[in-house]
Amino acid sequence: MGTAAWTAFAITDVIAAHVHQVDLEYLGALRLAGTGVGFGAYALCRIPLSEAVLDAIEIVLSPVAAFLVALAAIKCGGITSPLAHGVGIITLVRAVLPSPWTRALPSSIASAAMFPLAVAVGSRFDPALEAQIASPAMSTFIQISVFLVLGSIVAAAGSHLQWNARQQVQQARRLGAYRLVARIGSGGMGEVWLARQLPLDRRVALKILKESTTDDPNALRRFRREAEAASRLSHPNTIRLYDFGASDDGVFYIAMEMLDGMDVEALIERTGPLPPERVLHFARQACASLAEAHHRGVVHCDLKPANLFVTKVADDYDFIKVLDFGLARLTVGHGHTTVDSIRGTPAFMPPEVVRGEPAGPESDVYAMGACLYYMLTATPVFRARGFHEQVTAQLEGKVEPPSMRLGEELPQDLEAIVMRCLSKSRGERYVTARELEQALAKCRLADAWSTARARAAWEDIRPSLGTMVTRPG
Repeated sequence: MGTAAWTAFAITDVIAAHVHQVDLEYLGALRLAGTGVGFGAYALCRIPLSEAVLDAIEIVLSPVAAFLVALAAIKCGGITSPLAHGVGIITLVRAVLPSPWTRALPSSIASAAMFPLAVAVGSRFDPALEAQIASPAMSTFIQISVFLVLGSIVAAAGSHLQWNARQQVQQARRLGAYRLVARIGSGGMGEVWLARQLPLDRRVALKILKESTTDDPNALRRFRREAEAASRLSHPNTIRLYDFGASDDGVFYIAMEMLDGMDVEALIERTGPLPPERVLHFARQACASLAEAHHRGVVHCDLKPANLFVTKVADDYDFIKVLDFGLARLTVGHGHTTVDSIRGTPAFMPPEVVRGEPAGPESDVYAMGACLYYMLTATPVFRARGFHEQVTAQLEGKVEPPSMRLGEELPQDLEAIVMRCLSKSRGERYVTARELEQALAKCRLADAWSTARARAAWEDIRPSLGTMVTRPG
């Protein structure tokens, strides 16, 4: 950009040549030399060079440009030439480049010194210039020189301040052993960042509890619960948790694996209803994750399409990860959890939770049935508006079979499983996710979704790399 701007200033050469009766070829040669030096330096910086060489190019470039301007100035007015202000412009442009003062000041001072240096050298060969030095115009020359030197110091200070501010931003973007790269999600309770774990340089998804919620005991309890629940689990279809902690200034965070792909909700927004064989493929993986959770005393309590993430693991396409255990309950007593309040997504909330009863594994089975329904029809079980209508429908509404909603025939064995999962009575559902998975495995199309079809479907949707693995809450 600087080289392009330098070249554009050729118009000042035309004006100066006319005003001062100077050979335009001389000024043009200086302008062309500066363009060549600039583009030459740009070309050098595009090839692998040591940091010392790059620093040298940066330090030398501004003084060289200032020297060319000074050579033009002494031909266009001598020691009082208005072109001397061009040297000042170069030193101020140097301030745009953030760098420590130890690197910026030598370059800026050297740039400012080019005009006095050119005058001192030129006076030995040009009698007219030597006569100017002995004239009253010398006081103007001194003022210009002082102005250039002070301007170079200001430029160096500005460059240092920018560099220091950038350093502070980089330090602020570190959280413990993690360097924050980019924010990729935000919600009421927290933010999610793409981060690098140091010194491993591993990509992670860092969920950070917002400072405004750290004084909320419920938010902090939910955050801790998510970490505790996920730490109990190790199934491949469950989001992996790497770390949980707080920074020195009290910022709580959870570090999780970073996945590429999209959640089922986003997938269906693109594709519409999924084929029954693909639905079975997704559901069996999700049930396998939930089966381990139920075995270890964890009830998810917020199962929904947005928390089922479709990704790719090595050559395994359409791999499901169960996300967001922020509402999970750790079972007590007879395998049911205590409920402190009604939380979750109403469209996938089981009736007993709506009534304020303890949640159990069969509650996740209901939510899984609602997810199956959504994947098959691209609609929720009940088309209700607002929270009140939705929870009322969960308590009293009659479930329309997915084939009737879709307007086409579906495998009867799969539809029967969905309807049993969505029973109002928890005793009529499958008891655990393991029992549900076993029922799904007996469906006629259980193994019909092939690797080739999964690969084709994956390539068709072309998921965006770096998509966040979880909702921030």
